[in-house]
Order: sequence, then C-alpha cells, then structure tokens
Amino acid sequence: MSVILKIMRKIAFIYYLSLAMLVLPIGYATAQDERAIDLFKLGAQKLMLKKFAEAIVDFDAGLKIDKYNPKAYASRGLAKAGLGKTQEAIADYDLACQLAPNDSKVYFYRGLAYFELQDWEKSLKDLDRATKLNARDDKAWFQKSIILHKLRDTQGELEALDNAINFNPKSAKAYNNRGVLRDGMKDYAGAITDYSKIIALQPKEAQPYYNRGVAYKNTLNYTEALKDFNKALEINPKMAEVYAQRGHIKSQQNDSKGAFADYDEAIKQNPQDAIAYLNRGVEQKKLKKNAEAILDLNQALKFDANLAGAYLQRGQLYLESMKFADAEKDLDKAIKLDPANPNPYFIRGNIRLKLAKDQDALKDLNEAIKLKPDYTKAYGIRGLLRLKLGDDKGGTEDLEKASKGNGQE
Repeated sequence: MSVILKIMRKIAFIYYLSLAMLVLPIGYATAQDERAIDLFKLGAQKLMLKKFAEAIVDFDAGLKIDKYNPKAYASRGLAKAGLGKTQEAIADYDLACQLAPNDSKVYFYRGLAYFELQDWEKSLKDLDRATKLNARDDKAWFQKSIILHKLRDTQGELEALDNAINFNPKSAKAYNNRGVLRDGMKDYAGAITDYSKIIALQPKEAQPYYNRGVAYKNTLNYTEALKDFNKALEINPKMAEVYAQRGHIKSQQNDSKGAFADYDEAIKQNPQDAIAYLNRGVEQKKLKKNAEAILDLNQALKFDANLAGAYLQRGQLYLESMKFADAEKDLDKAIKLDPANPNPYFIRGNIRLKLAKDQDALKDLNEAIKLKPDYTKAYGIRGLLRLKLGDDKGGTEDLEKASKGNGQE
C-alpha cells in the first residue's frame, strides 16, 4: 500500500535585530550650551562604537545641563538597550516620546524594546505609531510583520511585508519572510518570485536556492527543483536538508540508488536529521526491506518524537508483520499528531478489523471518507464491514462507489 509521504520543510525565517543600533544625528542638541552639545556628540560617537556604558556617562552629564533634549534620551535609551537594560531603556524612550511626540524613530526604538520583553501588544502599538508618522520606514514595517507573525495575523503580516518591500526593494530579509509566508499559504508562485528576488540580490547564498527548490517541488516542477537543490549544494555541500529533499525527488522518479545516496549523505551531514531517516525508511519499505525500514523509522522518532509520518509508516509495517497492538498504538499517535490526514484512519480501521473491533473500525473508515470523499479503498472496506454488520443497503452503496472509483486510497 503506497502512502503519500509528507516531507517537512526547513526554511529559515529571518527576524529583525531586536536592538537596532541606528544612531541619531550628531548635531541634535537644542540647548545653546556648548558643553552639552560636546557631551551629546561624544556620547553619540561612543554609541556608534558600541561602548554603551561610556556613552551613558556622557549622555548623563549632558542631560544634567540640558534635560529637555528628546534625542539625547532616545540615544541613552539605545545605549541602555545595548547593555540589556530594557526597562531602563523604555523609561528613556518614554521621556523622549513626551518631549517629541512626532518623532517616529523613538516609537520604533520603544517598540523594539517591548518586543524584547515579548509584550506584543505594546510593541505593535508603538510600531503602528512609527509607521503612521513615517509611512516609508521599511524597518518599522518589517518589525511589525514579525509581531503579526507571532500573533498569527497572516493577512496583516503579508501587508506589512508588502510595505517593507515597497519602501525597500532591496530588503532580502523581507523577501525571505514573505516567501516563507506565501509558502505556508500555498502561494508557491508568489514564494518562487520572492526567493528569485533574494537570489538576484544574494546570488552566492545557498539558502534561497534551497527555499525556491522546495517551492518548485511543491508545484511538482522537479526539473527546476533539482536545479536549485544542485546549486545550493554547489555553494554549500554540507546542507543536510537539501540532500533529504533531493533524495525525495529521486525517489518519486524511481531512482532508488540516487535517493539512497542522498539520504545517506543527509544523515552523514546531520546524524540527527529525523526527516532523512524517515525518508530512507520509506525507501527501504518500498524495497520490502522491512527490518531496515523499522530501524530507520525508530531513529527518526528518536530525534523527533512528534513526526506523524514516521508513526504512520511504522504502523503499516507492524500491520504487515501482524503486530496489531503495536500497529494500533502507532496509528493512534499518527492521528493525534496529524488529525487531518485520512490515511492513518484508514490503516487503523484495517487494524481494528483484525482485532475484531468492528464498531471502532467503522468509525475510522467513516472519518477517512469524511476527510477524503473519493477514498475508493475505504469505501470498499467499509462496504464489506457494513454488510457484515447487517447494513445491506449501506454496504451495497459503498461497494458501488468503490467499483466506480479510480483505485485511490
């Protein structure tokens, strides 16, 4: 029985640096006292050099002379943030906001500080304010997209990334995150466009080739996917995930030798790569090397105990070996981890038939068909079970549907 194997994708999601050392202009003092101006300039220079403690000393001295300088408070806040004193930094940003309520950068900095504290609501509020005051601030839009990602606001995140890119068309980070987002939305064409933009900006980086290869693979464009995977490995031959993905394509193309070689290399590069063990186990299973397949699937689950596909595959092998109790336990786990997949229900239904749990088997087959209305084999098994249970009408209808099907699982 062939089962569609779900391959996990490892795609980097880039976050904006939480402590942006964006130094304010040097000539910013409002006081006429030359001493205060000199101290603020000196503090700004030290801030640029990341000498945060020394910068704070200069800002403290300058603020004793000119205590109404908002940019000095903001700069001191940046220095305190650089030392990890986030709450103290926020106190300085608060003063800066009171003195300069229309300075978008101060709200941006304070938004970053609240982000450090994982206070998403306050961070988002400040970043909203920053983008309203300066709609062209791509960094604020980008950071805003990160928070919206954490809040699972997909549409809001997409709009924020659109703005970040509109105002900075060379932002590889924004293209990357939008590509990942589009991937998750199954907008593979959009993801491919974004990854292509990154490649144009950073042609010597392996990751965007890998990401684009995964998107091509999801569209079943294996030719382009293989080109990208090969290019990624040309740039970085140690990327285990690329070997695993390329191996899966070779498996789909019935190139077992090539698939095994890639899975072996993936495991060599990352001995804890659960997906590579899972994929190699599936390949072993296809070749009827059940003992070897079990060993690989055990390794996959050792490194990732939440890998639904490994439980599904191992459960099938246990079923074939007539280890029904073990098979049922594995299918229970597969269903718990991936309840939207009809295949585990169908297989567990078969197991429960072997265990004479007819009513439980019927429930599983019902669920499999609910999730996949054209599940031909499920109709066939359910039809026989209904006839056995005395439901002649239902059984006959199911068998008719099975006979008119296309042989799908």
